[in-house]
Amino acid sequence: MFDRIHAAVSRLGEDVIVSHSSAALLHGLPLPHRTAPDQVHLLSLATHRRRYPGVKIQAAYGLGESDIVIIDGLRTTSLMRTAVDVARRSTLPEALIPLDAAVRRLVIEHPDQQPWLPDHDRVEVPRIVAEVRASLAEWGDRLATCIGVRELRRAIEHVSPLAESPLESGSRGVFIDGGLVPLALQYRFVDASRTQRRADFLLEEGLIGEADGLLKYEGIDGAKRLREEKLRDLVCAEVGLRTLRWSASDVWVRPQQLLRWIRREMAALPESISRSRPPVADAG
Repeated sequence: MFDRIHAAVSRLGEDVIVSHSSAALLHGLPLPHRTAPDQVHLLSLATHRRRYPGVKIQAAYGLGESDIVIIDGLRTTSLMRTAVDVARRSTLPEALIPLDAAVRRLVIEHPDQQPWLPDHDRVEVPRIVAEVRASLAEWGDRLATCIGVRELRRAIEHVSPLAESPLESGSRGVFIDGGLVPLALQYRFVDASRTQRRADFLLEEGLIGEADGLLKYEGIDGAKRLREEKLRDLVCAEVGLRTLRWSASDVWVRPQQLLRWIRREMAALPESISRSRPPVADAG
């Protein structure tokens, strides 16, 4: 695909900018699971645009010089603009994948970050997170007349740099669409062995959730991870935390079944557990 992008830009000249899913590939930005980058996507600065097979060319609406970066010698939409363009025509679960990833990267790489902080602490610095989220929110106004801006604005409201994987982002989108908003993301707590832990989601008091990719359980290392997670679930249960785990297929193929299952588990929580909370780990 990278060769096709280079070939298309070489053929069309200097008045085009790599955009949308093609720009996402250049940025290393995750794409929604149904976004197949089968076409080269470009924005054109020219008034008249020619057609080429396998290349989709659109007008460069609302694009300033600050929204263009050079990657591998190609003029490409910036990380934020790329995420916004991909998200505009996506459902909420799909839109959160590039938006979360872009905001997370910009927060982590912000020049005001303390270099000794690990990534999971950097994404919780309030001032920097607020600054990056504000810059993202401006795109809702800049692209006010573009297709998909209503969906974009809704997605922007729910963006979080705390998501560590596309599956976490997609899961959160499914939950929000289904009216099931997690109490916390990357929930910190201390388990029965006094180990500080983090869970992808605090779904309800006493119930944590983990969005797991099945590939990590393949092979010898996968079997080891599975054993480790079983032990983790046991020590979490000792402090009153039940763990739910789900896969990509649950999110993208069976979202309604996933929601019903989580609601059943929430309803089945003993009242004594649902009103309690284990010791919270020190965020510092």
